[in-house]
Amino acid sequence: MDLPDDELSGVLALIKRYDLQGIITSNTTVERNGVSNHKQAAQRGGLSGKPLTPRSRQQIQRLRNLDNQLALVGVGGIMSVNDAQQRLAAGANLIQIYSGLIYNGPGFIRSILKKTLSSI
Repeated sequence: MDLPDDELSGVLALIKRYDLQGIITSNTTVERNGVSNHKQAAQRGGLSGKPLTPRSRQQIQRLRNLDNQLALVGVGGIMSVNDAQQRLAAGANLIQIYSGLIYNGPGFIRSILKKTLSSI
């Protein structure tokens, strides 16, 4: 998520070189662009969860635009059914949830599946 486009292209070249089929993208960020108002923004290290929601979606779109074949697992700030659907619409093939599961409970998975599968 924190890589500039030229470095991201280099990572994608390595992925192809080693014949990887997919990657998990945008789980944490050490940058604070767009999240400086968040209460944990001043802490050092990787920031995850809800503050990543918009940036995670953008990262998936960036990667999908650079490589249409790579399987993308979208993660980072999926706190609602809408967030999950937006990741898939942005180009993720799969999603991974953690914070949303913790805050919403195990029924969150059923909600995502019910809404997402009904729209297919």
